[in-house]
Amino acid sequence: DPWLRQYVVDHKEASLGAEAMVKHFTAYHPRAAIQIDWSTWLDEEGMPPIVPTFPAAATLTTPADHFASAVMRGRVDGLADAWATWPTYQRSYFLDRLCAMEDEPPPGVLYGVGRGCGLYDSKNCELTMRWALLVLKENLELRQDDVERHLDLSAKQKFVLPVFRGLHVVDARRAARVLDKIRPGLDVAVRKKCDKILAEEILEEDEDDIRTLDDIEAAADTETRQMARPGAGWAE
Repeated sequence: DPWLRQYVVDHKEASLGAEAMVKHFTAYHPRAAIQIDWSTWLDEEGMPPIVPTFPAAATLTTPADHFASAVMRGRVDGLADAWATWPTYQRSYFLDRLCAMEDEPPPGVLYGVGRGCGLYDSKNCELTMRWALLVLKENLELRQDDVERHLDLSAKQKFVLPVFRGLHVVDARRAARVLDKIRPGLDVAVRKKCDKILAEEILEEDEDDIRTLDDIEAAADTETRQMARPGAGWAE
């Protein structure tokens, strides 16, 4: 910043207090200075809270947020038409919003989402990964095959591990059977990580196979954030 360079030049080898710095900054950036909460910056502990704004992103996130909220109210009118115009990252954001919703949508509405958005036969791994996680989270019994279809679709770690971990949380025995099926197509490193996931917990014979929603969300969300980096692997 030009101000910082000038501040160093003007006050080199001098011992100054915060007041001198504020005065110098205010003289150099008068309009910016009136927007700064100096008391918070100088007198309180830690970094002040900063909420960045991304106005350009609103054109993508606002429609997706609108339809995600509509789905939670049981309405999918217009979603298929909007979906057809969205790029992959906007579609991914929409599905992420659904996965993050704490409340359960009305029964059956997610089947309409999957059908209207073409997720039943999509080959876009960014989308099928999120759809598979949603199927697991909401226990969509009629679309459980979509979970295995996704795991069969790609051998990449970023696409396999989040869904496999979510499947293991829901039904560890089924996860073991699926791994046996897809193992030949996986890289050695990915196979080892899947084996490690299976080894994390051994089910007791009388233990319920279906776990809690919180368990699914915690496991899947952690893995997804690590593996599904924005922009990586997106393809229409």
